[in-house]
Amino acid sequence: MYCDLPNLYGPFKDVMPGYVAYKRSLGYKYGNTILQRLKEIDRFFAEHGMTDVAVSEEIFELWSARRGDERRSNQWKRISALNCFCRYLTGRGFADVCTREYPRGAWERTFLPYIFTHDQIAALFAAAGDMWRKRRGDRDAATMAALMSLYYGCGLRKCEALNLRIRDVNLDIGTVRIMGGKNGTSRIVAASGSVIRAMESYCGLFCVGIDDDSFVFQNSRGNRLGDHKLYAMYRDLLVAAGIPRRKGARGPRIHDLRHTFCVHALEQMDRRGLDLYASAPLLCTYLGHKTISETEYYLRLVEENFRDIEEKSRLYAPGLFPKEGDRNGK
Repeated sequence: MYCDLPNLYGPFKDVMPGYVAYKRSLGYKYGNTILQRLKEIDRFFAEHGMTDVAVSEEIFELWSARRGDERRSNQWKRISALNCFCRYLTGRGFADVCTREYPRGAWERTFLPYIFTHDQIAALFAAAGDMWRKRRGDRDAATMAALMSLYYGCGLRKCEALNLRIRDVNLDIGTVRIMGGKNGTSRIVAASGSVIRAMESYCGLFCVGIDDDSFVFQNSRGNRLGDHKLYAMYRDLLVAAGIPRRKGARGPRIHDLRHTFCVHALEQMDRRGLDLYASAPLLCTYLGHKTISETEYYLRLVEENFRDIEEKSRLYAPGLFPKEGDRNGK
């Protein structure tokens, strides 16, 4: 289900709906985050006295300038959003529109995901279990335990789990159906026995007798569980598990559980003697990626015990695994 474009009052109010429709026709989701960014662009131009559909070099530079201690990644996302919109405008025949040509790799990714150790994952599940035993019948405790099983046990994205509906979870055959994931892709994920048991426990308490179209994870009003509530529960879980925040960096984030799933899955494949050349594409399909290059971003090494995997990977994909100190993660 697509989000509606917020009300616009600036110079782009008549052309931005067409832009969003165009991007969605190409398969891009264009959800609330990018829609709010487009609204910000429209408001920015209006506040600078722009009334026509035009983007001068001066105002492009104003928009692109770094704002205080803004993260470089957020600055680049702002620039990219405007530049993509400008390219659309020029393609539709608007002449007074500035665009930029940025070389490949113009924005260098310096952030590295947090990879939980096996001991930390065990501590998280133990903490979630303790919360559930001490607060038997408490929906928040049960929700966090079930979500942990999906995030780490299946490598789901945050919203993929929150968007699950009753009809998407088949406990009889052990599958979870992801509808309209990133880039509009859908897939069916096979879940392990431990994940199914966790979901059976949760659904047996909170999903009996409700409509198949209802969300699996709900708030007290019966609506989809919100992000803010999830983050609050997750922070409590980190504290209970004794996992501190990263010094000078964000996280550990919920999405880092997905990163960790990928690394630990690769480790397990190697221990079972599977060919890594064949394993990476399997992981790519399971995660819902379109290309193997998307999966490579997730394959980060920790110091725990992956030296043998790194050596084997060099035979067919040199540079696949970045070092912690590598600036570009390559």
